Amino acid sequence: MISDNSTTATQSIALTNVAAAAGGYTLATDTTTVSVRPGNTSTATLMLSSSNYAGTVSFTTSVTSADGTAADVTATASSVSLVAGGSGTSIVTITTDANAANARPRMPWKIRVAGLFSLLMLPLAFQRRRRIGRVLLVLGVSLPFSLLACSGTDNISSNNAKTYSVQVTPTASPAATDPVSVTITVTVE
Repeated sequence: MISDNSTTATQSIALTNVAAAAGGYTLATDTTTVSVRPGNTSTATLMLSSSNYAGTVSFTTSVTSADGTAADVTATASSVSLVAGGSGTSIVTITTDANAANARPRMPWKIRVAGLFSLLMLPLAFQRRRRIGRVLLVLGVSLPFSLLACSGTDNISSNNAKTYSVQVTPTASPAATDPVSVTITVTVE
């Protein structure tokens, strides 16, 4: 009820329903795919742009593996404070543990087999007759096995890679119209 101090006539006041514009912002990422080696860390950048929102945007992350196994990857994202008409960035840090890929382990059995073979051949070298010939035979046979056992590479072939999805969900405070989540595909190889 509105009243005034006029004594003569009834007065009308027109009221207009003016709603405050809803604050909003956009969210994008600089990359949708990241490659990382087991036990290492990688990052992706989230870019936020405010239309008329001023406040803090925080992020929750969830990680799932492509094959449904337990995730050996974690992800965190820093909060961003936005001013109306401004922009900001957040860094998503993706950390993998040593079990994050289906990496083929090196074959330590090669060394054991070569060593065992050398030990088995050793008595032949110490017999009295033809000692030098047998020593050369033992060395000639053992050396290739030993070299084979020491060979190898630390490279992991791409067929051993494992894929994870990191979903980054924004939440604004004070409340705003939050954009949809961003998904980053992580390949651990």
